[in-house]
Amino acid sequence: MGLLSGFFYACIIMTSRYLRNEYSGLEQLFLSTGVTLVILLPFMLQVSYSSLLENLPVLLFLGVMITSIGSILYFTGLKHVKAQNASIISLLEPVSAIFFAYLILHDPVSTSTLIGCVLILASSLLMSFEEGSKN
Repeated sequence: MGLLSGFFYACIIMTSRYLRNEYSGLEQLFLSTGVTLVILLPFMLQVSYSSLLENLPVLLFLGVMITSIGSILYFTGLKHVKAQNASIISLLEPVSAIFFAYLILHDPVSTSTLIGCVLILASSLLMSFEEGSKN
């Protein structure tokens, strides 16, 4: 599943880079959200009305604040960097998720998780040095 997720994530980056001259980051976000809404609509219809109302504030916060602002920043930022740089920068996402989960939720962090974070950060650093030497 991780490899399949990585494949689709790479497709998002490449498609967004390809469409950057025709559509703004906000337009790309709107179109991708519309397609996602249509695909997920059957699953939403399975949720009970009372459960939806009970969780509506959290869902609105998640949808409006977290997803939309993060996606707008992401799609807008893709316009200014190369696809390989975007993928390198996106490697920081799991590291930041682990960091914030530890900081805010007090999730325990294992030694192997820390080693993985160090490897991700080191590879990002090495790739940035390689890019700098080419320029």
